[in-house]
Amino acid sequence: MKLNIFSAVTLLVAAYTALAAPASFATVPDPHLEQRIQAAVSDFIAAEGFSGAVLVADRNGRILFEGAYGTADDLQKTPFTLDTAVDIGSNAKAYAAVAILTLAKKGKISLQDPISDHMPNVPADKSMITIHQLLTHSAGLPDEYNQSYVEVTREEMEKAILAQPLLFPPGTDYSYSDMGYALIDALVERLSGEPFKAYVRSAVLDPFGLEQTGFHTEPRWAFTGGTTAVARGYNNGREMDSPVTIPQNAWTPIGGGTLLSTVHDGLTWQSGLIEGKVLGTEWARLLFRPHVKVKEGLWYGYGWQVVQSPSRGLVYRHSGATSSHNYYSQFLADYGVYIVTASNRIDGTYDDRDHSGTIEDNEIIEETIYATKLGSILSKLIAHKGEPGS
Repeated sequence: MKLNIFSAVTLLVAAYTALAAPASFATVPDPHLEQRIQAAVSDFIAAEGFSGAVLVADRNGRILFEGAYGTADDLQKTPFTLDTAVDIGSNAKAYAAVAILTLAKKGKISLQDPISDHMPNVPADKSMITIHQLLTHSAGLPDEYNQSYVEVTREEMEKAILAQPLLFPPGTDYSYSDMGYALIDALVERLSGEPFKAYVRSAVLDPFGLEQTGFHTEPRWAFTGGTTAVARGYNNGREMDSPVTIPQNAWTPIGGGTLLSTVHDGLTWQSGLIEGKVLGTEWARLLFRPHVKVKEGLWYGYGWQVVQSPSRGLVYRHSGATSSHNYYSQFLADYGVYIVTASNRIDGTYDDRDHSGTIEDNEIIEETIYATKLGSILSKLIAHKGEPGS
C-alpha cells in the first residue's frame, strides 16, 4: 500500500481542527441518548450476552452513559463493575508511543532517527529502519515470532526480532507488527536509562492520573495483593489468557499488551491525549495524524487508528484483545463523544484477522469480540442521531 499521505490533506486538516477545538465543542443534542444507549446495550445482551463495562462521555467529560454487566469471575460469581480491569491488548501501543514521544520532546531522539543510532548490532537490512516506521507499522517487520510468550531478556528479544526477514523494504508499505512496538519499548528503556515499565509509570501513567492502569506485575491488582479487581478471561466459556497466567518477563508481548485498565481510566487517557495533557498539543497531534494509509478510509497514526467513515465521520480509535480479554476506545471527533468498552469474553474462533480488532460495516466474522462489537454498535447509534459540530 502506498504511504503517500498527501491524499489525506483534507483528513489531516480535520484532525488538527478536532484536536484544537475548544472544550465547548460537541455535546450530542439528544435528550434521549441515555435511554437509547441503554436500549441498545439491553438488546445486545439479549442477543449476544455480554460481560463487561461500557462508558460514553462527551468532550467535556460529562458521562452520558455507563454500565457494568455479567461476571468478572465465573467460579466466584464476582460481578463485573466499572472498576474491574481487563488486559487492553494492543491499546497498549498508544502508551508506548507516548513514552517515546516524551523522550523525543526532551531532545533525546528524533523520530526520524534510524534505530541503529540507538541500538547495537542491527543487521544491515534493518539499520535504516526509523523510529517513525516502527510507530506506524511501516518498518517491514513481521507481527510476531514463534516464541512471543517465552520469557526472555530485552537483549534476547532484540536479537530474535532483528533476525527476522523483512516483509518489505522499510518505509514502502504497511504491515501490523507487535515486534515493531516491542522494539519501541526497548528503545524507551535504552534512552531513558530506566526499566521500561518504571519509565512508563513515572512519565506516562502517573502524570495522566491513571490509578487503575498498569502492568500485570504491579502491586495495585487484587491478585498481587492490591485493591483493584481484575477480570478472569474466558473464550467459549473456558478460562483462557487470564492476566495471572501470562509470563511476566516476556519482552515481546509488552509491545502488544500486558497493560490492564478500566473504562474510566480509558476515558481519562484518551481525553487527556486529545487535550494535549503531558505531551502538549503539538506533540499529541502526532499520535492522531494519518501517517500511513492502511486502506481506503483508514490510516495509522502513532498507536492510534485514524478513520474517515461515511457513517461516523472522523474517528480516532484502537482496539485490543488477548484470546479472551478485549477493549475498545474511540473518540468520534465530529460528535465530540468518547466510547470505551471492555469485556472479559470472546466467543467463536479468534484469529485477530488483520490485527485491527475492529468490525467494519457489513464485515462478517466468526468470533464475537464483545467490546469491539458493542462499541461499533454504539458509535453507529450516536453518529446516526447526532449532529456534527453542534
